[in-house]
Amino acid sequence: MIRKKDVKGNRLSYELISSDKMIARIVFDTNKSYHEATCIVDGSLYKVSRAGFWKTKIHFVNEHDDLIATIDQDRLQSPKWRINFMNKIYHMHYHNDPLFELVIYDEQYSYLITYKLNVADEHYNADVEIHNVAVKFSEKNLLLIIGWYLFMPIAHENSLSYAP
Repeated sequence: MIRKKDVKGNRLSYELISSDKMIARIVFDTNKSYHEATCIVDGSLYKVSRAGFWKTKIHFVNEHDDLIATIDQDRLQSPKWRINFMNKIYHMHYHNDPLFELVIYDEQYSYLITYKLNVADEHYNADVEIHNVAVKFSEKNLLLIIGWYLFMPIAHENSLSYAP
C-alpha cells in the first residue's frame, strides 16, 4: 500500500507500507519537477536524480554516492525502459489499456511489480501489485521505490486523492 505521508513546503512524501510496517519512504522535491528524490529503504539512504539533456537517464545512488542503479529509456518517448540494478538487468514498460499501468519484469518476462491506476467511485486510485517471484526482499524494496519514482507523477496528474 502507498500512503501519502505529508507535504511540507516543496517536499512531497510517501510511504510504502506492508503488513502495517513502513518498508520505504520517498520524498520528492517539487521545485525540481519531481526529477529529484530522497529515499529511505530498509534504514539506508538513497538519492534519485535525472541526467542528460532530456533528463531520460536516471541515477540511483546510495548515501556514499555509489551508483546502485541506472534506468535508461530504450529511445526518446519510448514506453520501454531498462533498469541496470545491482549487476542485473530488469525491464520496465508503460501500458495504457484501459488505464495507465507500469510493469517491472525480469529477463524471462516474469512480472515483479505492477503499478496501475484504477477507478473507484469516479476517482482514480493507485494500486501496487507485487508478484511472487524469486527476488531478494531488499532488492524488491529498492525496485518498489524505483517504480514509484516513475509512476508517482502520472498518478498525481490523474488524481489528487490517489493515495489515502
